[in-house]
Amino acid sequence: MVPGLRWSLGCDGRARRAQGAPRRRAYTWRVKSVPVWLKYTVLRVVLFAVPLAVLLIAGVTWWISALIAALFGLAASALFLKKARDEMSRNLYAARHRETPAATADDEAEDAAIDATERTAD
Repeated sequence: MVPGLRWSLGCDGRARRAQGAPRRRAYTWRVKSVPVWLKYTVLRVVLFAVPLAVLLIAGVTWWISALIAALFGLAASALFLKKARDEMSRNLYAARHRETPAATADDEAEDAAIDATERTAD
């Protein structure tokens, strides 16, 4: 190993971390997760759009295709998206039933400015 290098090639040609070199952190800490509501909505749209496209390409009448695709999307989402639906409902419940209001300092300043203009208008 060359002094100053932190990586060296092993006998199989793959890079290896040299002894004493710091470990690299995984990149997952930089990636933000997709919100549950967005993932659930996109999957529901896909579960409707794919059968609709297949039926329309097959030459089925548009309104029959839409009806069958809607029934398929409803059934498939009830079967396969239970975990996402439950998580989304928990998030919505938590957002609706917060113990403390979600008011920020900016909201309070805006309310104070509105109250001041209402007092001066009277």
